[in-house]
Amino acid sequence: KDANKIIATEHFQEAGIMIGRRFLTVMLSKNNQGSSYKMGPGQILDVLEELSSNRSIPPEMQQSLVEVFNRLEIGSMAFKISHEIQVIKLAISVNSSLQNGESDSTLLLTKAFVRCCKILPKQIKKMLRTKQEAESLMVESLAHICSSLIESTHSLDEKSSHVIDNCIIACLKYGMMESRDFASCAAFGGCLKIVRNLIAKSHSPGSAVVLGSLTPSQIHAMAVSHSSFQNAISSNIHSSKAKPLVRDNGGTNDWSGISQQLELIRLLVCTISLDANHVKVENDTIYTILSVYNASLTATDRLLRRLMFLYDKIGSCKEVVSLTLYS
Repeated sequence: KDANKIIATEHFQEAGIMIGRRFLTVMLSKNNQGSSYKMGPGQILDVLEELSSNRSIPPEMQQSLVEVFNRLEIGSMAFKISHEIQVIKLAISVNSSLQNGESDSTLLLTKAFVRCCKILPKQIKKMLRTKQEAESLMVESLAHICSSLIESTHSLDEKSSHVIDNCIIACLKYGMMESRDFASCAAFGGCLKIVRNLIAKSHSPGSAVVLGSLTPSQIHAMAVSHSSFQNAISSNIHSSKAKPLVRDNGGTNDWSGISQQLELIRLLVCTISLDANHVKVENDTIYTILSVYNASLTATDRLLRRLMFLYDKIGSCKEVVSLTLYS
């Protein structure tokens, strides 16, 4: 209690800002290489995170973090993925603490989002290669962060748009792969959720934000033609072994209910809702989807009924859908 009172004082805040400035300088000085400082980037980021949580934030913190993202992008600075995640979380924390609505704030969150999209595909590949729980949890963390940043992101330049396209393709490709050998399928479902959130942000009616160049109908075509489509939409494994992810505000983001199957069906519903005039569906796709339908009141069957209704509405395979659902 006494410690909280001390932290809240103006003198402590001023001291924290001075400390923050010093640590920002150390982090930006040649990536902390070749200097007399022996602290690693993880230790520096830990201190900055603690200062941010106590609102002892130097005014130049946002611009300094933007500079970190710029250096990471061009390769003049290099961090481990765990440290990159720390930087992204720090950017979110700083933005939340300041909440000044300035252009630096928008730019910082956009930079954090693009960087998250850049490293996520690499981490997904590492997870699939090693099949280690730690790597799966890292993907879950990145997927959660990425999803939370989408709403705050504005339109991107061509180079960044290419990064988003690559992220969407990777999340769709690997998010639909066989997940039974993993302790949790939340990472796979999380990847598909990112794709859904991205296209919803870009293609919802009235949206002035463009994140990537892929259309909902293209996403739909890629999903239903995936070699693991039948396995993914048939998989009813939930992330029961998933550990709750820690939110930046100290709470938890429990992904225990997320599943590859549910997120795939939600993605299909989203694509056809946003781009019904261009979605094409083959009979084989309809038969695959209907093979999963159990005519129950579960979340899966409710979503499948919605999907079949939308297919029926646009006239794709109308006879197959009508005979199965309405006879």
